[in-house]
Amino acid sequence: AGADRLRAFAQELVALYQAGGHWPWGEARALVRDACRLLAAERSLERVNVAPGEHINVVGDVHGQFFDLVSIFEEHGLPST
Repeated sequence: AGADRLRAFAQELVALYQAGGHWPWGEARALVRDACRLLAAERSLERVNVAPGEHINVVGDVHGQFFDLVSIFEEHGLPST
């Protein structure tokens, strides 16, 4: 369920950008606040198992560059998890 919500959110952001829309500041601020709360509780290193024949794309900090994030989605696809 969480992966589906993340995928839907990413698709909505890309569609908003492509339509020339603007993301409301209050929503962006809430996302950053919630992300900071969640990340503060996470470990800094995780083991990830990748099945034979599968791949993983690791993206570093895009420093808030939304257009770079959209380009990454367009080139590599939307997040699957």
